[in-house]
Amino acid sequence: RPCRGALAHPRFPCCDLRFPYVLSLSADAEHFAVGLLVGTAGGEPFTGSMHRPLAQMATLQGDLDRAREHHEQALDVHTRMRSELWTAHSEFDLAEVLRARNGPDDPRRAAHLYARALHRCETLGMAALAARIHAVTAHDHAPRERPGGLTKRELEVAALVATGASN
Repeated sequence: RPCRGALAHPRFPCCDLRFPYVLSLSADAEHFAVGLLVGTAGGEPFTGSMHRPLAQMATLQGDLDRAREHHEQALDVHTRMRSELWTAHSEFDLAEVLRARNGPDDPRRAAHLYARALHRCETLGMAALAARIHAVTAHDHAPRERPGGLTKRELEVAALVATGASN
């Protein structure tokens, strides 16, 4: 279903759809394809699995489960094509959707996909995507501030006291 109006997903604020998007495809979604995503000035050409733009549209519509399915299919197509470039993009895209969806196993899978995509980027010299991955994952490794500067144990004791527990 086409997007209508100015839509933007909170995790992907750079995407502002002001016009209905039309997908013009030259092959079926199971194969490498060339197509045109119309909705901006002159359309945005794309190559790779058609599941990728379908996943991007599902993400913008807020359907993260459908986006995950399409990104997984795109990753499969790109892996079977042995296209390291598109596989890196698909790993990053899927990791972003998993991070936004935040299901039970999603954070672990996302971290694994970010690491694989980053390795591919470094191998292929894909500096722009590598920088995006570093920017997204940088806070994952930063030490987290604790309220009031309390230690981990002090926070545990405070939580127990708050529930009425005592020595």
